[in-house]
Amino acid sequence: MRVSCVIATCGRPKYLIDQLKSILRQSRLPDEIIICEDMPSTKNKKFLDTLDFGNIELKYLENSNKLGMVQNFNKALSECNGDLVFLCDDDDIWLENKIEYLSNIMQANEDLIICYHNVEFFNIKDGLLGFSKFENYKSLGVPVSEFVMGSASCFRGDILKSILPIPDFEIGHDDWVAFVAKCYGNFEHFDVILQHYRRHGTNMSISPINRTTKLSFLESLKMYLSFIGPKYRHQMLVRNRLGLKRLACIKRRSPKLKNISKIEKQLLHEETRLQIQNLPHLKRFYIIILKIVAGFYTGKPIRTIFRDFITL
Repeated sequence: MRVSCVIATCGRPKYLIDQLKSILRQSRLPDEIIICEDMPSTKNKKFLDTLDFGNIELKYLENSNKLGMVQNFNKALSECNGDLVFLCDDDDIWLENKIEYLSNIMQANEDLIICYHNVEFFNIKDGLLGFSKFENYKSLGVPVSEFVMGSASCFRGDILKSILPIPDFEIGHDDWVAFVAKCYGNFEHFDVILQHYRRHGTNMSISPINRTTKLSFLESLKMYLSFIGPKYRHQMLVRNRLGLKRLACIKRRSPKLKNISKIEKQLLHEETRLQIQNLPHLKRFYIIILKIVAGFYTGKPIRTIFRDFITL
């Protein structure tokens, strides 16, 4: 299977060269590396001459006008022709068996569309910080399956026809890729560290999921309480409306994907959940009972039902 590594970068050669070195140390080398530079300069390009890419096909693209992260990835992905695609940040370090590990999984599971792995945080000052992103998910009470980290993922190249072009309304390339992949079929996560995830002052992602200190009990409690307040409800409403917008786009491009109806049902259920939180608790209880009988609450239903009932 042909493997492509796709990197969108923006004027950070000192980080990018470390990332590329870790790719060139892989036990299973990629067949092509695509780099799209959003802040081109002679200095940024010059460092590539210091690396030996061997038989790997290298595509180095420069943008005349700054595109931003999402559309920079859109351009890089449009040059990709691998059977398996690895999204790659420009500032991380891959463990040597990453490509081999995920490629073997994808090859052995033909129904698997996208998979992703755990990462361990590190920074220049302290080195490895001793905890992982999946640990952050758990401490925040967030199911790992709800998110896909782009730079820790591998997906099948044949879904690019539905991914591209990435819509103008999209705020995250990895969220869009994951959404499309889930419309196609199965996805899976693996709690194995295959990447060191660098944190520094210029990271694009500032989500609480990426914090580099462990949550105390009081911080965890505060975070949980924020999940039942009006601010969280508004965030979820925005996220759900974005999901419906994504779904409409996918239905126009690839209307026969097997999971579309399932995802549409989930999104409409989430819409109802958000709307009932404006109702008095007695009316809310009645609607929740109807939803339970209809089988809409899945996963960890007791916690979800409790949250829907007590949300302020």
